[in-house]
Amino acid sequence: MNEVKKSANKTPIEMLLGVDEKGRTTARKLYEFLELAKGQFSRWAKANITDNQFAEEGIDYEGFDIDVEGNSVKDYYLTAAFAKKLSMTAKNEKGEQARDYFIKVEDGAVKLTSYLNGLSTEMKAILMHDKKIETVISRVDKLENTMTIDYGQQKELESIRKSRAINVLDGIGSNAYKSISKKAFQAISRDFKEYFNINAYNNTPSARFEEAKTYLQKWQPDNNLLIEIERANNIGGQSWKNNIQ
Repeated sequence: MNEVKKSANKTPIEMLLGVDEKGRTTARKLYEFLELAKGQFSRWAKANITDNQFAEEGIDYEGFDIDVEGNSVKDYYLTAAFAKKLSMTAKNEKGEQARDYFIKVEDGAVKLTSYLNGLSTEMKAILMHDKKIETVISRVDKLENTMTIDYGQQKELESIRKSRAINVLDGIGSNAYKSISKKAFQAISRDFKEYFNINAYNNTPSARFEEAKTYLQKWQPDNNLLIEIERANNIGGQSWKNNIQ
């Protein structure tokens, strides 16, 4: 009876994805929903889940065994954030539908966090007695730890990176920009990724977006690159700006 009530409260897409009370779907349900190649689930799961260097067991997914026609096979619970990333690889209409759903789940988690932060200590204490709230808060914490910046934030970081590199080179018209701009752009990108321990800008944690902006705005090249810039911009002991006058 309880299962019937739970199903009645779910949207059609939640029922198709088999979303549980913790907001998770399973890899097999997602694979079926995305209408990916039949008979290739194990290969897909290995490439995109267990061998995915950017996915962590216990954080992004959790493996478990299920029975299929008398055989024990592997399946995985997926967080909303991770399921969204997997959905984006489908490149079809179902992938877009799944992605949009999990984005809404993440947005809801952010709004809930904002709401809880605005409550008094006393009210938070009262709500914490409710196990359902505790479960939701746990989900919010996990989502916050796995959410990455969106496309707009990524473009903003790239714009700051470009502006900062040009400024360090002393402008687009400088000799340094003409001769070693590529090296400067590579340096700021490399330092940024090493600092945040990521492989690409779009993997920057959303919770550290403001910190990421500040880092790029204050970035300085290492000593060797700084010397190269100064040499390039100082021709015969004069600034490149004096030489163009």
